[in-house]
Amino acid sequence: MQQNRVVITGGGTGGHLTPAIAMAERFKKEGWKVTFAGSKIGIEAKLLPRYDFEYMLLNISGYVGKSFRNKVGSILKLIMSIFVSVLFLRKLKADCVVATGGFVCLPISIAAGLIGIPLFVLEQNSVPGLANRIIGKFAKWIFLNFASSEKFFKKRWSICGNPIRSGIKQSVKIKHKNEHTKVIVLGGSRGSKSINSAIINMVQYIKKDESIDMICQTGSDDFDAVKTAYQGMKNVKIYRFIYDIEKIYSFSDLAISRAGAATISELIYLRIPSIFIPYPYAAQNHQMINAREIVKAGGAVIIEDNKLTSRLLYDTIKKLSIKLEQMSENLSKLSHEDADILIYKKINSLLTVKAV
Repeated sequence: MQQNRVVITGGGTGGHLTPAIAMAERFKKEGWKVTFAGSKIGIEAKLLPRYDFEYMLLNISGYVGKSFRNKVGSILKLIMSIFVSVLFLRKLKADCVVATGGFVCLPISIAAGLIGIPLFVLEQNSVPGLANRIIGKFAKWIFLNFASSEKFFKKRWSICGNPIRSGIKQSVKIKHKNEHTKVIVLGGSRGSKSINSAIINMVQYIKKDESIDMICQTGSDDFDAVKTAYQGMKNVKIYRFIYDIEKIYSFSDLAISRAGAATISELIYLRIPSIFIPYPYAAQNHQMINAREIVKAGGAVIIEDNKLTSRLLYDTIKKLSIKLEQMSENLSKLSHEDADILIYKKINSLLTVKAV
Protein backbone atom coordinates (compact mmCIF):
# COMPACT_ATOMS: atom_id res chain seq x y z
CA MET A 1 0.00 0.00 0.00
CA GLN A 2 1.35 3.40 -1.00
CA GLN A 3 2.26 5.68 1.90
CA ASN A 4 0.24 8.91 2.15
CA ARG A 5 2.18 12.14 1.68
CA VAL A 6 1.50 15.61 3.06
CA VAL A 7 3.27 18.84 2.14
CA ILE A 8 3.36 21.31 5.00
CA THR A 9 4.08 24.95 4.24
CA GLY A 10 4.45 28.00 6.46
CA GLY A 11 7.20 30.04 8.02
CA GLY A 12 9.08 33.30 7.82
CA THR A 13 8.83 33.57 11.61
CA GLY A 14 8.72 31.06 14.45
CA GLY A 15 5.02 31.79 14.94
CA HIS A 16 4.16 30.18 11.61
CA LEU A 17 6.85 27.50 11.70
CA THR A 18 6.28 25.92 15.14
CA PRO A 19 2.68 24.79 14.47
CA ALA A 20 3.88 23.45 11.10
CA ILE A 21 6.51 21.36 12.90
CA ALA A 22 3.89 20.16 15.39
CA MET A 23 1.63 18.98 12.57
CA ALA A 24 4.57 17.38 10.76
CA GLU A 25 5.32 15.37 13.90
CA ARG A 26 1.68 14.28 14.12
CA PHE A 27 1.47 13.20 10.46
CA LYS A 28 4.75 11.31 10.75
CA LYS A 29 3.50 9.55 13.88
CA GLU A 30 0.40 8.50 11.92
CA GLY A 31 2.57 6.94 9.21
CA TRP A 32 2.55 9.69 6.58
CA LYS A 33 5.53 10.90 4.58
CA VAL A 34 6.11 14.59 5.33
CA THR A 35 7.74 17.24 3.17
CA PHE A 36 8.16 20.90 4.13
CA ALA A 37 8.05 23.87 1.80
CA GLY A 38 9.53 27.10 3.14
CA SER A 39 11.51 30.19 2.19
CA LYS A 40 15.25 30.55 1.74
CA ILE A 41 15.22 33.67 3.92
CA GLY A 42 12.79 32.58 6.65
CA ILE A 43 13.62 31.10 10.04
CA GLU A 44 12.77 27.68 8.58
CA ALA A 45 16.02 27.77 6.59
CA LYS A 46 17.89 27.65 9.93
CA LEU A 47 15.59 25.37 11.92
CA LEU A 48 14.42 22.69 9.49
CA PRO A 49 17.89 21.12 9.13
CA ARG A 50 17.65 20.32 12.86
CA TYR A 51 14.63 18.06 12.20
CA ASP A 52 14.39 14.78 10.34
CA PHE A 53 12.07 16.01 7.58
CA GLU A 54 12.45 16.44 3.85
CA TYR A 55 12.17 20.08 2.83
CA MET A 56 12.29 22.41 -0.14
CA LEU A 57 13.08 26.13 0.15
CA LEU A 58 11.62 28.63 -2.32
CA ASN A 59 13.06 31.96 -3.44
CA ILE A 60 10.21 34.07 -2.10
CA SER A 61 9.87 37.12 0.15
CA GLY A 62 7.08 39.02 1.89
CA TYR A 63 4.86 41.69 0.34
CA VAL A 64 3.31 43.70 3.16
CA GLY A 65 5.20 46.83 4.23
CA LYS A 66 7.62 46.80 1.29
CA SER A 67 8.44 49.61 -1.16
CA PHE A 68 6.75 49.59 -4.58
CA ARG A 69 9.90 48.25 -6.23
CA ASN A 70 10.25 45.43 -3.68
CA LYS A 71 6.54 44.61 -3.99
CA VAL A 72 6.97 44.14 -7.74
CA GLY A 73 9.95 41.90 -7.03
CA SER A 74 7.92 39.90 -4.51
CA ILE A 75 5.10 39.38 -7.01
CA LEU A 76 7.51 38.17 -9.69
CA LYS A 77 9.10 35.75 -7.21
CA LEU A 78 5.62 34.55 -6.23
CA ILE A 79 4.66 33.81 -9.85
CA MET A 80 7.88 31.86 -10.41
CA SER A 81 7.45 30.01 -7.11
CA ILE A 82 3.90 28.98 -8.05
CA PHE A 83 5.27 27.42 -11.24
CA VAL A 84 8.00 25.61 -9.27
CA SER A 85 5.41 24.48 -6.68
CA VAL A 86 3.11 22.95 -9.31
CA LEU A 87 5.98 20.82 -10.61
CA PHE A 88 7.03 20.00 -7.04
CA LEU A 89 3.56 18.82 -5.93
CA ARG A 90 3.04 16.76 -9.08
CA LYS A 91 6.40 15.05 -8.64
CA LEU A 92 5.63 14.21 -5.00
CA LYS A 93 2.03 13.13 -5.73
CA ALA A 94 0.96 14.83 -2.52
CA ASP A 95 -2.38 13.79 -1.00
CA CYS A 96 -2.89 17.16 0.66
CA VAL A 97 -1.24 20.45 1.61
CA VAL A 98 -1.35 21.95 5.11
CA ALA A 99 -0.58 25.69 5.35
CA THR A 100 0.22 27.46 8.62
CA GLY A 101 0.58 31.03 7.36
CA GLY A 102 3.23 33.47 6.27
CA PHE A 103 3.85 34.70 2.74
CA VAL A 104 5.83 31.53 1.97
CA CYS A 105 2.68 29.39 2.06
CA LEU A 106 1.12 31.25 -0.90
CA PRO A 107 2.88 29.54 -3.84
CA ILE A 108 2.41 25.97 -2.58
CA SER A 109 -1.21 26.66 -1.57
CA ILE A 110 -2.11 28.34 -4.86
CA ALA A 111 -0.39 25.52 -6.76
CA ALA A 112 -2.44 22.98 -4.77
CA GLY A 113 -5.62 24.83 -5.75
CA LEU A 114 -4.63 24.92 -9.42
CA ILE A 115 -4.03 21.16 -9.67
CA GLY A 116 -6.81 20.00 -7.35
CA ILE A 117 -4.88 18.92 -4.25
CA PRO A 118 -6.91 19.44 -1.03
CA LEU A 119 -5.65 22.40 1.01
CA PHE A 120 -6.05 22.76 4.77
CA VAL A 121 -5.22 26.01 6.59
CA LEU A 122 -4.23 26.64 10.21
CA GLU A 123 -4.89 30.16 11.50
CA GLN A 124 -3.10 30.83 14.79
CA ASN A 125 -3.96 34.50 15.32
CA SER A 126 -7.12 36.34 16.30
CA VAL A 127 -6.81 38.36 13.06
CA PRO A 128 -5.67 36.37 10.00
CA GLY A 129 -2.73 37.54 7.94
CA LEU A 130 -2.95 38.37 4.23
CA ALA A 131 -1.72 34.96 3.04
CA ASN A 132 -4.29 32.97 5.03
CA ARG A 133 -7.10 35.30 3.98
CA ILE A 134 -6.25 34.64 0.34
CA ILE A 135 -5.86 30.87 0.53
CA GLY A 136 -8.73 30.53 3.00
CA LYS A 137 -11.10 31.32 0.14
CA PHE A 138 -10.40 28.01 -1.59
CA ALA A 139 -9.22 25.84 1.34
CA LYS A 140 -11.08 22.61 2.01
CA TRP A 141 -11.07 23.35 5.77
CA ILE A 142 -9.69 26.01 8.13
CA PHE A 143 -8.60 25.31 11.70
CA LEU A 144 -8.83 28.25 14.11
CA ASN A 145 -7.05 28.98 17.37
CA PHE A 146 -9.24 31.90 18.50
CA ALA A 147 -13.01 32.08 18.14
CA SER A 148 -12.65 35.78 17.28
CA SER A 149 -11.13 34.92 13.89
CA GLU A 150 -14.17 33.02 12.63
CA LYS A 151 -15.72 36.18 11.14
CA PHE A 152 -12.93 36.30 8.54
CA PHE A 153 -13.86 32.90 7.11
CA LYS A 154 -17.40 32.27 5.87
CA LYS A 155 -17.61 28.49 6.08
CA ARG A 156 -15.61 25.29 6.49
CA TRP A 157 -13.88 26.05 9.79
CA SER A 158 -13.61 24.66 13.30
CA ILE A 159 -11.90 25.81 16.51
CA CYS A 160 -9.19 23.35 17.50
CA GLY A 161 -6.49 25.46 19.17
CA ASN A 162 -2.88 25.66 18.08
CA PRO A 163 -0.83 22.44 17.69
CA ILE A 164 2.08 22.11 20.12
CA ARG A 165 5.42 20.49 19.28
CA SER A 166 6.17 17.17 20.97
CA GLY A 167 9.22 18.58 22.74
CA ILE A 168 7.05 21.21 24.42
CA LYS A 169 4.48 18.60 25.43
CA GLN A 170 7.22 16.56 27.09
CA SER A 171 8.52 19.55 29.04
CA VAL A 172 8.13 18.88 32.75
CA LYS A 173 8.06 21.64 35.35
CA ILE A 174 11.15 21.48 37.54
CA LYS A 175 10.85 22.39 41.19
CA HIS A 176 13.32 25.09 42.17
CA LYS A 177 15.85 24.71 44.94
CA ASN A 178 15.26 28.31 45.97
CA GLU A 179 12.40 30.79 46.14
CA HIS A 180 13.63 32.88 43.21
CA THR A 181 11.21 33.95 40.48
CA LYS A 182 12.44 32.37 37.25
CA VAL A 183 11.76 34.71 34.31
CA ILE A 184 12.14 33.93 30.61
CA VAL A 185 12.32 36.85 28.18
CA LEU A 186 11.22 36.16 24.59
CA GLY A 187 11.22 38.95 22.04
CA GLY A 188 10.18 36.68 19.19
CA SER A 189 12.43 34.65 16.91
CA ARG A 190 14.04 37.84 15.57
CA GLY A 191 14.34 39.64 18.89
CA SER A 192 12.72 42.90 20.01
CA LYS A 193 14.51 46.25 20.21
CA SER A 194 12.15 47.76 22.78
CA ILE A 195 12.11 44.70 25.06
CA ASN A 196 15.89 44.37 24.86
CA SER A 197 16.32 48.06 25.73
CA ALA A 198 14.09 47.67 28.78
CA ILE A 199 16.02 44.57 29.86
CA ILE A 200 19.34 46.41 29.51
CA ASN A 201 18.10 49.31 31.65
CA MET A 202 16.58 46.92 34.19
CA VAL A 203 20.06 45.77 35.19
CA GLN A 204 20.14 48.48 37.88
CA TYR A 205 17.25 46.75 39.68
CA ILE A 206 18.27 43.13 39.03
CA LYS A 207 21.73 43.78 40.48
CA LYS A 208 20.13 44.69 43.80
CA ASP A 209 17.51 41.94 43.76
CA GLU A 210 18.74 38.37 44.11
CA SER A 211 15.18 36.98 44.07
CA ILE A 212 14.94 37.12 40.25
CA ASP A 213 16.68 34.70 37.89
CA MET A 214 16.37 35.57 34.21
CA ILE A 215 16.99 33.91 30.85
CA CYS A 216 16.80 36.17 27.78
CA GLN A 217 16.47 35.44 24.07
CA THR A 218 17.62 38.65 22.40
CA GLY A 219 17.94 37.89 18.69
CA SER A 220 21.20 38.75 16.92
CA ASP A 221 21.09 42.56 16.77
CA ASP A 222 21.09 43.32 20.52
CA PHE A 223 22.81 40.20 21.82
CA ASP A 224 26.18 41.84 22.52
CA ALA A 225 24.64 44.87 24.23
CA VAL A 226 22.43 42.79 26.54
CA LYS A 227 25.21 40.33 27.31
CA THR A 228 27.60 43.18 28.18
CA ALA A 229 25.03 44.80 30.50
CA TYR A 230 24.66 41.60 32.54
CA GLN A 231 28.25 40.43 32.36
CA GLY A 232 29.34 38.61 35.50
CA MET A 233 25.79 38.18 36.87
CA LYS A 234 25.23 34.48 37.55
CA ASN A 235 21.44 34.82 37.86
CA VAL A 236 21.03 36.07 34.26
CA LYS A 237 21.74 34.11 31.07
CA ILE A 238 21.68 35.62 27.59
CA TYR A 239 21.12 33.79 24.27
CA ARG A 240 20.75 34.94 20.68
CA PHE A 241 18.21 32.21 20.02
CA ILE A 242 17.07 29.35 22.24
CA TYR A 243 16.83 26.20 20.15
CA ASP A 244 15.85 23.87 23.01
CA ILE A 245 13.18 26.18 24.39
CA GLU A 246 11.38 23.28 26.10
CA LYS A 247 14.26 22.95 28.58
CA ILE A 248 14.05 26.66 29.42
CA TYR A 249 10.27 26.50 29.81
CA SER A 250 10.78 23.79 32.44
CA PHE A 251 12.48 26.30 34.73
CA SER A 252 10.17 29.25 34.04
CA ASP A 253 7.65 30.78 36.43
CA LEU A 254 6.92 33.88 34.34
CA ALA A 255 7.41 34.92 30.72
CA ILE A 256 8.03 38.37 29.25
CA SER A 257 7.08 38.10 25.62
CA ARG A 258 5.62 39.48 22.45
CA ALA A 259 2.15 38.10 21.80
CA GLY A 260 2.49 35.92 18.73
CA ALA A 261 -0.03 33.10 18.72
CA ALA A 262 2.47 30.22 18.70
CA THR A 263 4.32 31.47 21.77
CA ILE A 264 1.03 32.19 23.54
CA SER A 265 -0.17 28.64 22.82
CA GLU A 266 3.00 27.13 24.27
CA LEU A 267 2.79 29.32 27.38
CA ILE A 268 -0.86 28.37 27.85
CA TYR A 269 -0.10 24.67 27.41
CA LEU A 270 2.64 24.82 30.05
CA ARG A 271 0.60 27.14 32.32
CA ILE A 272 3.30 29.84 32.38
CA PRO A 273 1.85 33.28 33.29
CA SER A 274 3.04 36.15 31.12
CA ILE A 275 3.74 39.82 30.76
CA PHE A 276 2.82 40.47 27.15
CA ILE A 277 4.32 43.40 25.25
CA PRO A 278 2.48 43.13 21.91
CA TYR A 279 4.37 44.16 18.79
CA PRO A 280 2.67 47.47 17.88
CA TYR A 281 3.18 47.09 14.13
CA ALA A 282 1.71 43.61 13.80
CA ALA A 283 -0.88 43.43 11.01
CA GLN A 284 -4.19 44.85 12.22
CA ASN A 285 -2.79 44.90 15.76
CA HIS A 286 -3.41 41.16 16.03
CA GLN A 287 -0.83 40.65 18.81
CA MET A 288 -2.73 43.02 21.10
CA ILE A 289 -5.97 41.18 20.31
CA ASN A 290 -4.24 37.83 20.96
CA ALA A 291 -2.94 39.05 24.33
CA ARG A 292 -6.30 40.42 25.48
CA GLU A 293 -7.81 36.92 25.18
CA ILE A 294 -5.31 35.66 27.78
CA VAL A 295 -5.62 38.70 30.04
CA LYS A 296 -9.38 38.18 30.05
CA ALA A 297 -8.83 34.69 31.47
CA GLY A 298 -6.51 35.98 34.19
CA GLY A 299 -3.33 34.38 32.87
CA ALA A 300 -1.39 37.46 31.80
CA VAL A 301 -1.02 41.23 31.91
CA ILE A 302 -0.23 43.64 29.08
CA ILE A 303 2.33 46.43 28.92
CA GLU A 304 1.94 48.49 25.77
CA ASP A 305 5.14 48.89 23.80
CA ASN A 306 5.08 52.70 23.91
CA LYS A 307 4.65 52.65 27.71
CA LEU A 308 7.38 50.09 28.37
CA THR A 309 10.11 51.18 30.79
CA SER A 310 12.60 49.19 32.81
CA ARG A 311 11.03 50.38 36.06
CA LEU A 312 7.51 49.41 34.98
CA LEU A 313 8.72 46.02 33.82
CA TYR A 314 10.59 45.33 37.06
CA ASP A 315 7.65 46.47 39.21
CA THR A 316 5.29 44.24 37.22
CA ILE A 317 7.52 41.22 37.76
CA LYS A 318 7.53 41.86 41.51
CA LYS A 319 3.77 42.46 41.60
CA LEU A 320 2.99 39.24 39.75
CA SER A 321 5.46 37.09 41.70
CA ILE A 322 2.88 36.57 44.45
CA LYS A 323 0.07 35.78 41.99
CA LEU A 324 1.77 33.24 39.75
CA GLU A 325 0.10 30.14 41.18
CA GLN A 326 -3.41 31.51 40.59
CA MET A 327 -2.52 32.84 37.14
CA SER A 328 -1.15 29.42 36.20
CA GLU A 329 -4.39 27.81 37.32
CA ASN A 330 -6.39 30.30 35.22
CA LEU A 331 -4.48 29.26 32.10
CA SER A 332 -5.71 25.68 32.43
CA LYS A 333 -9.15 26.86 31.23
CA LEU A 334 -7.73 27.91 27.86
CA SER A 335 -5.62 24.93 26.85
CA HIS A 336 -6.38 22.82 23.75
CA GLU A 337 -4.04 19.98 24.62
CA ASP A 338 -4.73 17.74 21.64
CA ALA A 339 -5.03 20.28 18.82
CA ASP A 340 -2.67 18.32 16.56
CA ILE A 341 -4.75 15.15 16.99
CA LEU A 342 -8.05 16.96 16.37
CA ILE A 343 -6.68 18.61 13.24
CA TYR A 344 -5.20 15.38 11.91
CA LYS A 345 -8.43 13.43 12.47
CA LYS A 346 -10.50 16.07 10.68
CA ILE A 347 -8.12 16.17 7.70
CA ASN A 348 -8.03 12.39 7.49
CA SER A 349 -11.82 12.13 7.66
CA LEU A 350 -12.31 14.71 4.88
CA LEU A 351 -9.78 12.95 2.65
CA THR A 352 -11.41 9.57 3.40
CA VAL A 353 -14.82 10.94 2.43
CA LYS A 354 -13.37 12.12 -0.89
CA ALA A 355 -11.77 8.72 -1.50
CA VAL A 356 -15.08 6.94 -0.89
